[in-house]
Amino acid sequence: MINAYILIDVRKGYTEKVVNELKPIDEIELLSVVTGEFDIIIRVSVKDLETLYYLMVNKIDPIKGVNETITSVITSDFK
Repeated sequence: MINAYILIDVRKGYTEKVVNELKPIDEIELLSVVTGEFDIIIRVSVKDLETLYYLMVNKIDPIKGVNETITSVITSDFK
């Protein structure tokens, strides 16, 4: 199993729309709207890197209002 955090930069005025389109995606374990350089952070769980790639290219990047994403694969969790 591969777990990752994806930081999402959203075009101004599109946060609610992007959140509503992300909510139904099964691979998303946690979805948070945050302050700072990025607007949304999600934690995803997928079976392998190919599935992570598919998720990014086919489900997240095409959402209208998503400007940029940064994906960080989790190597270890503590507490």
